[in-house]
Amino acid sequence: QKLLTYSFGGGIMRSLDRGDTWEQVNSGLDNFYIQDISICPDNVEIAYVATAGGGIFKTIDAFSGDCSWSKVSTLGLPETLNIDQVEVGTDPDILYIKARLNDLSYKDLPLGLKYLAEFASSPVFENGKWTGSTKASYFNGNNFVPLQPYLNGNRKAILFRSDDGGSSWTVVYDKDPDLLETYEFSSGIFGLTITPGESDRVQFLYRSSLTSNNNNLGTVNKFQFITVDSGEVESETTFPF
Repeated sequence: QKLLTYSFGGGIMRSLDRGDTWEQVNSGLDNFYIQDISICPDNVEIAYVATAGGGIFKTIDAFSGDCSWSKVSTLGLPETLNIDQVEVGTDPDILYIKARLNDLSYKDLPLGLKYLAEFASSPVFENGKWTGSTKASYFNGNNFVPLQPYLNGNRKAILFRSDDGGSSWTVVYDKDPDLLETYEFSSGIFGLTITPGESDRVQFLYRSSLTSNNNNLGTVNKFQFITVDSGEVESETTFPF
């Protein structure tokens, strides 16, 4: 049994003898902070890894050769992207990636948020007094909005797809309501999985959070189970809670 695994900071490790011995196979990688790895089930020599900071790398000799890696194109991907997961099915040219984007620039933040962005770990003003909480937030007039998703690049989650082995990418799922004050919205994608034996069909859980600026509802979370087939949304099931 041949194995391929990774660590955050150590790159890729390979075993050709069922785990008795291991070797590093990082040739071609310029980033050893690996977030995820996916191996094509119909051709195990082809594998992809996602690295912290946005780079996707591919190998075509995972077990038979040196397992060298080459960086795939980022055409169609935003520059400020954190890629958490890459998935490949039976077709090695069809890829899905789950990524997090912070598309707010510092100049877009209101003055109070700019202060908290600079001093996120300092005391914040909550319930009429300063506290020692490290969870930065701001008061929008009715509710406290957590700032952390917007300070570390986690504002919203987006699903991207490539049909050409990573040469170009298109957005498959992004439900940002495109509010004027976009810092009121955040989202997450969880459990991204390709249907076994397929390449086009994926499922995942999608969470969206919206903090109202006009009422006292606070932050409203919405959970949906999403199925995407051939790059198009097939179904969206909303959970009743």
